[in-house]
Amino acid sequence: MNSLIAIDLDGTLLADDGTISARNAQAIRKAQEGGSVVSICSGRSLHDTKAILEEAKLECPMITGNGAITFHDGEQIQALSMESALLEELLPQLESENYYYELYTNDGVYLFERGKGMLEREIEEKAGSDKSFSTDWGIHEMNIQFEQKGTRHITDYRDFDLSSLAFIRFLFSRFTGKS
Repeated sequence: MNSLIAIDLDGTLLADDGTISARNAQAIRKAQEGGSVVSICSGRSLHDTKAILEEAKLECPMITGNGAITFHDGEQIQALSMESALLEELLPQLESENYYYELYTNDGVYLFERGKGMLEREIEEKAGSDKSFSTDWGIHEMNIQFEQKGTRHITDYRDFDLSSLAFIRFLFSRFTGKS
């Protein structure tokens, strides 16, 4: 009997170092050899998910970007994206109101350098106001974002042509601290 096994990456399949352990990779191969389809499902970008699977020498269908991209056998099956006009309208407002944001595109994830400093200050403030908050955990989670494969670190969204990209996912958060 064939079955579908869908596995998340963060908090499920990945080790603390962001890789798939040899034991987990072997379990996936064994399931595939037994006739199961093992699909990796993640909020991560397609670029990052592909790199993680390649490092583990695994071939699996992928559903990435929180369901926006479906990829199998080297082909994109489906891609849902938003109009660049929406971002052209939103980004100036987000900038003026001091929001942190990331742009997930068909060309990788665009991370803004000033965003890392914003997140570091937010972690420090949270640790100062909540003694149960782990600064190490906050920094670890931030570094996961900034060390993904396929990221592009830029200083200003006006440095590239928004209309040339397909926007898969848009993550933003209000920075509450002082800039």
